[in-house]
Amino acid sequence: MEPSSYSLRKGSRASETVPSSQPQVPSSSAEVTIRTLQTDIELMGKGGGTLSTPERISVSLSTESEVRPKPIATPPPSFTPPAYTPPTQAEKVFPQTTAGGNESPKIIPQAPKQSSLVLYLLGGIVGAAILFAIGFFLYPLFVSQEKVPAIQPPSGEQPLPDNVPQNQPGGSDRLSHRSFFKTSLQRVTWDIDTATGTLMNSLAELSRGAALGEGFFEVVPQHTDGSGVSWTDYSPRINSALALKFFQDNFEKDFTLFIYRDGSSLWPGYILKLSGGKVPILLQREAAKIESSPSIFAGFFLTNPGEPGAAFKDGQVGGQPVRIIPFEPSKSVFLYGWFGTEYFILGTNEESVKQAAARL
Repeated sequence: MEPSSYSLRKGSRASETVPSSQPQVPSSSAEVTIRTLQTDIELMGKGGGTLSTPERISVSLSTESEVRPKPIATPPPSFTPPAYTPPTQAEKVFPQTTAGGNESPKIIPQAPKQSSLVLYLLGGIVGAAILFAIGFFLYPLFVSQEKVPAIQPPSGEQPLPDNVPQNQPGGSDRLSHRSFFKTSLQRVTWDIDTATGTLMNSLAELSRGAALGEGFFEVVPQHTDGSGVSWTDYSPRINSALALKFFQDNFEKDFTLFIYRDGSSLWPGYILKLSGGKVPILLQREAAKIESSPSIFAGFFLTNPGEPGAAFKDGQVGGQPVRIIPFEPSKSVFLYGWFGTEYFILGTNEESVKQAAARL
């Protein structure tokens, strides 16, 4: 290589010295060599096919005092969460408060188990059933019952007067009669003030003489002035022992008398209606007291039935429970029982009571 040419090798210098203050600009006469790939290949051929060996360059390091060791990272201390402690009963009732006076979050009680819910449900059903039963039987005691509207008599009959004052001075109960039957049937009026002989003989003559085509009809007892007859006035005429406090305290004054015709036999019966606030279930024991003297019921028959049996027995008429006592030797029976929620029937024949109950 010529002395004036530049070299890219490390450590080579130019043949001319360049002042340190200002670089020297080569003259125009100097030869400028441009390094290309071809020139590098030629240089490698001249040098034996290998590149020049690079020189080692020593780099001085800082002193140990200047080098600071890097800090070793210390792992954070391990954190173990505290174990859960269930709140006490006092904490549930009196929740804790913070320093600022705010109430801490309330503890929500756990829902009851399924078995407890079933017990509560069954208890509620049983309680509702008990309350319903109590209300069903005791409600009528505090609420007066509505009066049943008057039934129009069949065509061709004159209605009974209903403007007769009750409890007039003189001690006799005067009232207007209204039949308890909901269906219309033939009726016969009977003036008990003009009756001759015994009351039952007069009723028998009236019933036999009535030209009625039906086997079941109603007889309407009344006074001469047309007013109705109360049960407390009528029953002692059958037998003085029938003036019982049981009838006076628990039933309306009015009653319905019916006759059942079975061939040549006539079987009377009577229907009483409970007064307001009375229920049959509360009068069962008191009603049974009328069985203490069964002979008094012989007066209900139009003919002598004979002697009553030893005691009453249970029976059924139209699916309803009744109490029955037989009479010998006529094979007749006397029976009584509750029908519906307000009617008390006394009869001298099972079929007559069945037909009367069906018309209520």
